[in-house]
Amino acid sequence: YSQNPKHLADFAHPWREGAETSEEAKSRRDLQESHDLLNKAKMQQWEEIERILIKSPHLIDSRPEGRKFALIHYAAFQFREQAIDMLLRRGANASLKNQDGQTPSDVIRENFGYLDVTKMKDRDDKAKGNACLLRLTRARGAETGGAAAHSSSRPTAASPSPTDIGTDLSVSGSG
Repeated sequence: YSQNPKHLADFAHPWREGAETSEEAKSRRDLQESHDLLNKAKMQQWEEIERILIKSPHLIDSRPEGRKFALIHYAAFQFREQAIDMLLRRGANASLKNQDGQTPSDVIRENFGYLDVTKMKDRDDKAKGNACLLRLTRARGAETGGAAAHSSSRPTAASPSPTDIGTDLSVSGSG
């Protein structure tokens, strides 16, 4: 690397020179690991993410400056039920807001607006999105001690309906 004094002054690397405290080093490593986790989420590498979260559970809700989504928002955007279940089981906040102030449920609802329900794939996506909304609604109820909390991840008679959630998820007609 460059030994030019101006380069060294402009682009100092304190971790190489030992000027970084242990707290600063941990913060820098956590920031890098958060970015790595979010990049893996974009690529839907949820099994790898779970392995990393076992070692670094404190990163579950991290969203570094400049990143739009945290892990739970990526799972919601992708309609990934198992990823949402895994994140919630590991303590993710179902009410966490993204850079735009949206909860994971808001992200799902917005994503529904882009689906064309005349296509079979989109019908499957609507069903997956509905299941994700139910999981997040139950988790938010559990966080607040509300009636929406259920121990099962499967819909039950007491589960909120799409109307309760505030989204029309029907796949028939023009909706």
